Amino acid sequence: MRISVVTCTRDSADWLADNILSVATQNHVDFEQVFVDGGSTDATLALIAKAPHRTVLVENVVGLSAAMNAGVAAASGEIVMHVHSDDMLAGKDALACIATAFDRFGCGWLYGQCRSDFGNGRIEARPAPRWNARRLRTRGNIVPHPAVAMRRSLFLESGGFDTSLRCCMDYDLWLRLARIGRPVVIEDFIATFRYHEAGFSSRYAGVCLREDRELRLRHARGALERAIARASLWREERRLRRAGQLCDCEAAGA
Repeated sequence: MRISVVTCTRDSADWLADNILSVATQNHVDFEQVFVDGGSTDATLALIAKAPHRTVLVENVVGLSAAMNAGVAAASGEIVMHVHSDDMLAGKDALACIATAFDRFGCGWLYGQCRSDFGNGRIEARPAPRWNARRLRTRGNIVPHPAVAMRRSLFLESGGFDTSLRCCMDYDLWLRLARIGRPVVIEDFIATFRYHEAGFSSRYAGVCLREDRELRLRHARGALERAIARASLWREERRLRRAGQLCDCEAAGA
């Protein structure tokens, strides 16, 4: 079973070496890494060229959703996953765990556990909650993106990532996939998500909150779920305000 790890890059040299190493050292036999670059001018392309494992490079794709879709289009694996340039696979058996789970459960998609790296040696294990479609619709994204893997055929059936979204394209995809079938949740740690100030969600909290609100209210089923969604969004807005991540103009736009 070939697994294609899609990695989107743009001037990612500061992070990419760790990402490449985490993929290149996997114990799973059949895998590839598909890089989709948005026009890097730093050492990103040189690092990709030196990667010791099977790689595919797609260049000059504009927009994150478009880049992730292009990566799947270029992939040859039956299974695809997206691990961005600033994230990493967690341990050398991450892909082997994914392959074993697909063989065992015969599922269309799954997600595992993810660690959060806040820098300065602070790494926290943040177990993903058990699957709950209603919680996903009303309380927001509970699915850790870099720990998700799915059959390429299912990704194509779903229509892929919505290129009109700037921030919550992954959440939107999980909501649409949930209509097709529920995922399997595995206990293995699959990826490490690295937090940093250059991350999109850190820089554009208002955009993320606005898209989050639109998606929750669109997918909520009935008046009760919409009420739960609004209450949860109100709490999230308050949290962002207290943390200084949301200014008044962003909140108004959200």
